Amino acid sequence: MQKGIHFTVLFCCITFFHSSGWARVFRVDMIPNGGLLGCIACHETAGGPRNAFGLAVDNALDPDGSVPFWSAALAALDSDGDGYTNGQELQDPDGLWKTGEAPPGYPAWVSNPGDALSVPPADAFPTPVPTPVIPTPTPTATPTSTPGAEASGPLTASLNLIAAGLTAPLEGVHAGDGSRRLFIVEQIGRIRIIQNGVLLPEPFLDIQDRLVRLNTGYDERGLLGLAFHPHYNENGLFYVYYSAPGGTGNHQSIIAEYRVSPEDPNRAGREERIIMTIPQPESNHNGGRLAFGPDGMLYIGLGDGGGGGDHHGTIGNGQDLNTLLGSILRIDVEGGLPYAIPPDNPFVGREGLDEIWAYGLRNPWKFAFDRGGDHRLYCADVGQDEYEEINLIVRGGNYGWRIMEGFHCYNPSRDCDTTGKILPIAEYNHTVGVSVTGGFVYRGRQSPRWYGKYIFGDYRAKLFYLEEIGPSAWQMAPFRLHNAPSFFYVLGFAEDEEGELYLLSSQSSGPSGESGAVYHMRSYPPEPVAVPDFLLHK
Repeated sequence: MQKGIHFTVLFCCITFFHSSGWARVFRVDMIPNGGLLGCIACHETAGGPRNAFGLAVDNALDPDGSVPFWSAALAALDSDGDGYTNGQELQDPDGLWKTGEAPPGYPAWVSNPGDALSVPPADAFPTPVPTPVIPTPTPTATPTSTPGAEASGPLTASLNLIAAGLTAPLEGVHAGDGSRRLFIVEQIGRIRIIQNGVLLPEPFLDIQDRLVRLNTGYDERGLLGLAFHPHYNENGLFYVYYSAPGGTGNHQSIIAEYRVSPEDPNRAGREERIIMTIPQPESNHNGGRLAFGPDGMLYIGLGDGGGGGDHHGTIGNGQDLNTLLGSILRIDVEGGLPYAIPPDNPFVGREGLDEIWAYGLRNPWKFAFDRGGDHRLYCADVGQDEYEEINLIVRGGNYGWRIMEGFHCYNPSRDCDTTGKILPIAEYNHTVGVSVTGGFVYRGRQSPRWYGKYIFGDYRAKLFYLEEIGPSAWQMAPFRLHNAPSFFYVLGFAEDEEGELYLLSSQSSGPSGESGAVYHMRSYPPEPVAVPDFLLHK
């Protein structure tokens, strides 16, 4: 067989949908067994081992014996999660074949000549090397980020209920241990587990007794953050951010280390090691997000100390490098006790607290590293009176608060000094929403059109996506919602081990009741298979 042969010969049994929208149908052979389709041209039996022709096809696909290729489009169709995309999944993206509920027109037991790995090769996501030089932040060009502008056509998100009966679910985190569990942070001080699609009755951790007393109508304090150690599989360590009584102001924020029980992987011990204590002058603007970066360091989001307008000191906490507030911190939880300062942090050896990675933030309500691409750090910063914003966080960056709100002057309200300030990649005003909630860059498999887009929301039941369409050029658009509840507040988002996203919501404005819910987000209607051009011509 010639290596340059067209794939209309190689793929003998599959219907593909090209990214341009047209379909390419390849020859199929019928097996007289009740109408099921099978590729007897490539395999000895349907789904069985390859025959001589199939082996020749495999050789043409993989002549040097290397691992199979990885494609985001094909990986998205691995509906049974076995790590490979086969023929029946290509024609049945909903995975109905495995439930026995495939409707008419969905052929079963169709196999393609080669399997496409749904897990990218290890070198697909290179680890970035921290730069030893502090960049001079300069205002970026104003991107295109008008709500309603759609870079690649309207997208619809279907919200499929996974778990209900929660109290103010704010965070959803996976442990990275291969268990596919999703750990849900309830603001009242509990961590719950969703395992195999079921919310377990007993909490993973319950520290309600260590929290400050919360106001049930509305509160920004509580158990706010959770991050699992990069080597959780070996050491069982994880970290939480919670609001505790005490300190010199309204309360204090605690960053603490916990360990899973050696007897039960679904329960944690209550013994804690306090990593950091931060006094909080007011009850609001606490940030609360924790995340380990690709560099193994722990990143911590802190708001400006609360109140309104950041009236703390002469310049506000957001611009004050001698306070941890209004910043994203970066620490090493392994290098010392209670922690160590990474030597490449931007303010080591110069004015400013060593823990600070970036500053000028009002209330960073969720940040996340892109698990793909170049692992950029996206951060949603809640605005004051008029504008909500999305930022790309860089080492040593000043994001402008309280001098600026979004792209606009705040204090002073006119002719403010924008020198050295990094502007957002997107903003929206309060005619669109009221309070931004950060999410994730989608790198999952089930919704290929979302791939590479930053997905986030607004407190009042709105979901958005943000797409980079060129250098310093971004487009933001709202999702259409399918199967959504009639009313809900957007509290947070979660990302599972496969890169799929979940919405965390509640019908209560405060940490009370049991109207909290977790929804799996998926493109609607199910998308056609997009096959890269290199697959059509080898």
